[in-house]
Amino acid sequence: MSATIPQELPPNFFTQDSALGVRNPLWGRIKPRTRITLEHHEDALRLGARYTIEDLVDFVATARPSISVDIRHVSTRLTDAGDFVAKAYGVERAVVRREFEAAQKLFGVSKRKDLLAAARRRGREKRRGRSGSAREALSERVATVPTEDVAEDSDEMETVELMRVERAASILAGLSRRAWEEEISVEECEERMREREDGFD
Repeated sequence: MSATIPQELPPNFFTQDSALGVRNPLWGRIKPRTRITLEHHEDALRLGARYTIEDLVDFVATARPSISVDIRHVSTRLTDAGDFVAKAYGVERAVVRREFEAAQKLFGVSKRKDLLAAARRRGREKRRGRSGSAREALSERVATVPTEDVAEDSDEMETVELMRVERAASILAGLSRRAWEEEISVEECEERMREREDGFD
């Protein structure tokens, strides 16, 4: 009699802390030939559940400019991670996909997409030097994104998230083993963050 295939991942799979990216003291110092483990794939999925694909591409491009990455690359890495996790836990790929999508809703990824779209619109408007009524532009943005002023917070948000960017890039690009070769340390990441903070003063 065949065993029943599990229909879900372990409880709180997507809400628990990352296994390697945040807590591992060797993060950023992993040697090129280090074997990519289940934990790396789990971390990639947990990151993917918290951010848009565009966010993750930006993370890798910001923290690892020497690595050519695009939406297709990151999407493939996440698909590979999902397949790896499904096999490791003995569940169908559809189970991982379903729980991943549910986690994205839980973490407000859709709202994040709206915020990014609003920020991009603001950037385009600023570059074009659009005249128009300031009042109309403001009411349009508020109606589209009912949240705190994105424009004022964008630079601050970028600084606050720099370490998260570094970790995400290390994990995601690390699945292809190229990021590990750079051996970028936590100290270097912190130094970059300080430099960026000084630049905003």
